[in-house]
Amino acid sequence: MWWGSVLDRGSLNSAWREVFGELKVINIGIGGDKAQNVLWRLDHGGVAGLQPRVIVLMIGNNNMFFVPETGVEAAAAGVQGEFR
Repeated sequence: MWWGSVLDRGSLNSAWREVFGELKVINIGIGGDKAQNVLWRLDHGGVAGLQPRVIVLMIGNNNMFFVPETGVEAAAAGVQGEFR
């Protein structure tokens, strides 16, 4: 499952297929999404019922570029806090 920002939208590239082979993919990235939005969806059933074997979580890019007062450090700290 891919989840995150605009950088992970779209089709899979050859590097993904080389590493992960023919795994089925659910791409639920949303362009312009910020770390706090992704974390909110995780906490409120955004992946309910899914049991992925691999998760590619790419978040924080939009925080860095569009919300400089929170920036990537704040996004990283928030993500680390959620997964500890």
